[in-house]
Amino acid sequence: YYVIILLYGGGNIISFSREDPVYAIGIVSRMVGLHQQTLRNYERWNLVVPFRSPGGTRYYSVIDIEKIEKRRGRKD
Repeated sequence: YYVIILLYGGGNIISFSREDPVYAIGIVSRMVGLHQQTLRNYERWNLVVPFRSPGGTRYYSVIDIEKIEKRRGRKD
């Protein structure tokens, strides 16, 4: 399973594996229907720990998103 992104400028296709952290928190928030603060809480509670860039930006992989969706299906 790969995520493929088309770069419109040069027409290049880049593929990422499920493990590659490529999605920023705002995108993930919209994808899974949870507030960004909820995702930050998941990190604080060690439920899903995204990759952090040197500047502190959170990046989530497809595997991280699947964990969030699985967690979201449970009643807290």
